[in-house]
Amino acid sequence: MQALQEKFTIKRHWKVCKYKTDDDYLQGRKPFEVVDIDGNLFLNEGIQEMLDLMIAAGGTTAYNNASARLGVGNEALTVITGTSIQMTNGSAAVVGVGTSFTTQLAVGDLVALDADDVLATIQSITDDLNLVLTANYSGTGGTGTGKFAGIVIATETALKGASSLYKAMEATYPSRAAQTLTFRSVFTSTEANFAWREVSLDNGNTANKNLNRKISSLGTKSTGTWTLELTLTIA
Repeated sequence: MQALQEKFTIKRHWKVCKYKTDDDYLQGRKPFEVVDIDGNLFLNEGIQEMLDLMIAAGGTTAYNNASARLGVGNEALTVITGTSIQMTNGSAAVVGVGTSFTTQLAVGDLVALDADDVLATIQSITDDLNLVLTANYSGTGGTGTGKFAGIVIATETALKGASSLYKAMEATYPSRAAQTLTFRSVFTSTEANFAWREVSLDNGNTANKNLNRKISSLGTKSTGTWTLELTLTIA
């Protein structure tokens, strides 16, 4: 007889829809680009707030239309010491010149070629001059200055970039369908015009309890409307 295994999972999915102009978005035209990424780390402050909400503890603020916000930031990147790094489109290998990968970087960190600004996750570090990514590099590639961001840790409390913006929910959000919650915010042409490298969900500018945070290259916004959507599916 096969033993039953208890399992509880939360699927986290982020989606960015990019429109060239505010009017394109308002008129319901198709976005010129859609970026989908999975995963994020739940932060302790947000987990504790959700648990308090479940038991109706005092001092909590719900992640509802009146309070929930999605935030974006330009997560600061640190220069990789050494002469240069080489990243090749379609390859998971990263080669350094004069670098110290084993002491400066760690498995799970995100690295980027400065000219590309496409973050990729480190799977393993072979030695000071060689490392391997979790997937083949999708950027243009080349040789130049490398930069990196450390992994998200559960004790963090906010977005980390020098530029960041939290936006309130669009009307009718958040919403629930079966076991899936959906949060959605709209950033118009004058808002959040910087490199989007981090995203988060919090519950208002007073409570400011960030539920989760994700670091990823989502593109650089300079104009137009971009929408940010987060879905949480519990199974």
